[in-house]
Amino acid sequence: MAASKMLNTNSRLQGLLYAALVLLGGAIVMLADHQTERKKFLEYSDLVYQGIAQRLVTAEGAITALVTFDHDSGIDGNIADGVLQELVNTYPYIYAIAKLDWVRWRERADYEKRMREDGMAEMSIREYDKEKDEFMNASKRASYLVTSVLVPMEPQTSQMLGLDLYANREVQDAVLLAMQDNSVSMIKVPDFLTIQPGLVMMKNTYYGRLKPDSLLESKRQINGVVMLFIDQEKMFSPFISHFPEIDFKLTLLDIDMAARYGDEFAASHDHDSLDFTPTVTFTDHRLFRVANRDVLLELTSKYRPGLLQIFIALAVMFLIAVVLKIWGTSRMHQQLAAAKQEESFKALFSERERAEVTLSSITDAVITTDDQDKITFLNPVAENLVGLANDDAFGKSINDVIRLLDEKNEEEIANPLETCIEKAIENDGVVTAHLLQTPGEKDPLSVDLSCSKLKDIRGNEMGSVIIIRDVTHERELKKQLTYQASHDSLTGLVNRGKFEEEINSAIITCGDDSLGHVLCYMDLDQFKVVNDTCGHIAGDALLKQLSQLLKSRIRESDVLARLGGDEFGLLLHDCDLEHALPIADTLRLAVRQFIFRWDERAFDIRMSIGVVAIDDPQSTHAELMSAADVACYIAKESGRDYVHAYKPDEKSVTQHHELMQWSQKIQDALREDKFYLVLQTMAPLLSAQADIQVQEFLLRIRMDDGSIIRPSTFIPAAERYGLMRDIDMWVIEHAFEVIRDVRKDTDSSVTYIYSINLSGQSVGDPDISAYIVNKIKQYDIDPNQIMLEITETAAITNYQSAMDFISQLSDIGCRFALDDFGAGLSSFGYLKKMKVDFLKIDGQFVKGMADDPIDRMMVNNITHLAYGLGLFVIAESVEDSTLVEMLRDIGVHFAQGYHIQRPTNVEDWKKENMLKTIFMRTVH
Repeated sequence: MAASKMLNTNSRLQGLLYAALVLLGGAIVMLADHQTERKKFLEYSDLVYQGIAQRLVTAEGAITALVTFDHDSGIDGNIADGVLQELVNTYPYIYAIAKLDWVRWRERADYEKRMREDGMAEMSIREYDKEKDEFMNASKRASYLVTSVLVPMEPQTSQMLGLDLYANREVQDAVLLAMQDNSVSMIKVPDFLTIQPGLVMMKNTYYGRLKPDSLLESKRQINGVVMLFIDQEKMFSPFISHFPEIDFKLTLLDIDMAARYGDEFAASHDHDSLDFTPTVTFTDHRLFRVANRDVLLELTSKYRPGLLQIFIALAVMFLIAVVLKIWGTSRMHQQLAAAKQEESFKALFSERERAEVTLSSITDAVITTDDQDKITFLNPVAENLVGLANDDAFGKSINDVIRLLDEKNEEEIANPLETCIEKAIENDGVVTAHLLQTPGEKDPLSVDLSCSKLKDIRGNEMGSVIIIRDVTHERELKKQLTYQASHDSLTGLVNRGKFEEEINSAIITCGDDSLGHVLCYMDLDQFKVVNDTCGHIAGDALLKQLSQLLKSRIRESDVLARLGGDEFGLLLHDCDLEHALPIADTLRLAVRQFIFRWDERAFDIRMSIGVVAIDDPQSTHAELMSAADVACYIAKESGRDYVHAYKPDEKSVTQHHELMQWSQKIQDALREDKFYLVLQTMAPLLSAQADIQVQEFLLRIRMDDGSIIRPSTFIPAAERYGLMRDIDMWVIEHAFEVIRDVRKDTDSSVTYIYSINLSGQSVGDPDISAYIVNKIKQYDIDPNQIMLEITETAAITNYQSAMDFISQLSDIGCRFALDDFGAGLSSFGYLKKMKVDFLKIDGQFVKGMADDPIDRMMVNNITHLAYGLGLFVIAESVEDSTLVEMLRDIGVHFAQGYHIQRPTNVEDWKKENMLKTIFMRTVH
């Protein structure tokens, strides 16, 4: 009471109290206004975020629809112009689309030519040179991404035609990311394109309808990119006009999320303000993901309160008015925000309607229903499929309009929509393997269905949407590819892979209660003659005719296959070996009686057959095929045109198995580097050759148990299975490496020659001659130091090829030696035409010289022949000093054998050679 009385009587204290109340009320009002403004800002920022996000998502949907449109119809200038006009009318912030072609280097010239023929007279692929700031002809690269279609065609956009955008790092990253995720990518418009600044959405297009299932398949199937350009100013302009007090900035984060590109798009306003007015900044950040990019939206607004000093002075007199004013202002702001929010919701709903219009233009059938499964919408494709117009189908039950069949048994599905939704839940929204029976069509269509429920804003179901895609062509193509994968394209017979599957099935069914089965391996004996004489077209015709001949002689239950080349396989079901041999012989006789005619020529064809019984459930198809191959090989070795049944304990079978085992050991030795080289000296016997040092590289295999294998053991297997070429290349590579390493330890007064043996399979092979030339250059070796030994038999058998082979390498300086000379007694007539430098007398004559006058005479005659032709003579298999003296008396230039030197490993020979060189240099 005392305080109240004092307050009433003391005007100064009353004024101070009123002033304090006014200040407190002003502070409360300003704080409330601050909170209201912040809430309004957050509501506005939410609307801005939803609007911008919706525009970007809509653009992403639009480019996806464009890519689907391109897959089905292709995008050219006229079509793209119409599509763009529709997009621009609907979405003003989309101002251009472009189609880019994926061009590989080998296709570049044809691509440029084709574009010029299509009307682009000066068309060439260009790229932007950042350093020179100009467009120039694109440099050589593996691939290009070239703009081929661009609408609208305006001066500021026409620069993109023919431009390779793949040279831009940002575009490269976006394309590769789109390959990985099979999605849409988004980047900033590259700086060098002088068009409207903004964003570019891009999506890769691929060959065919099937989506690549891996990055490697994406790189193989990509055929281009569709780009959609977004005008940032038009995208932001509706929000700038509706929310002038908010500044916002859009930032694209880097593709690899390691850092930001700095790709920022900002929109702000100029706000008039007094310098002394205090301000508060509101900030809101929104992070969302669009087109495989993280997008950061930053919104800011400056809150500027009124001049507090003025309002405080007026608040003493108009406290109630000020409070009411503040309340009214706050209420007005709330109403404005609500109105704008409602307007935004309407805009979002309109966007959704426009999206449905866009969906109506795609090639898939789209059907929507209400919550009672009554049809509410059919797009044009759906109208064609169900045979009803949209208006006629409206309100009808979907079960009465769509007739679906199960593709497995072609039984009708009673409730298509319910079945579709149930299976869609199990299969992530996609239902496959269904048939759609369409009106007026005899055969149903194969379709894929995508089903989902539609829900309102409260989550209540309001209907369903079904998307139907006609995949009849894809299914037929898949069946065709499956057939091609299991059948030979030339003869129509099953191929090796399918045949091996049939053998595996036969193995499972063979047992005690069945006759078993029989496998026949058939090889034509005269096929190469037809190919070499009349060409491959005639050979293909022969294979087709023989396939029909053999097929007409077997049962429908039997399986005839082409295994490759001129080899066939036959699987006789429910047949034992006793009955199979007459069948095989009947086929052999049928081929024997068959005469192949081509270009007025007639050819007799023969066939060798290997037969093996399938009576062991524990056997494998590989073992059976190998056994049949062995039997067929024995049939060929027995004189061809023969049927041979496989017997595991047969001597020839054992020998062949040993060869097969050695073929595997040889491949292991090549792969695991078990081969190694040794050297053996060819000593000069005459003083005239004292300054010539000849070394021969010899080959050995060191097995895992430490044993050393000589060539005589493994060379027959290598020749049988075509491995000599790989062995020769290994020897050449490693011998040249040794020659290079010892070059610094050689004496300049001595002529060094290194001899390397070549097989008959390598002689005449142009790839081997080119390989030798390349290795000589690689190791920087003097060709005059290289002597290549070829056998007399190989030279005579492949005479013309050997002549060309020797001539090519002789021209660069390589020397040649004719090995085992005299063993064949057929080379004297050819010797004068061959560019050989050495003759190596066969060791069988040299070893018998001391006791056999005929051998001595042979050595003497060969030596005199060589002298007459100006060739050096080398005698091999020199085992004692007596032979050395006899050879020296005859005039043989060089001797090789255990008496001269045993084969020495490379490291010991290097040390010995280095010591000899040091000694010779010291003597000199």
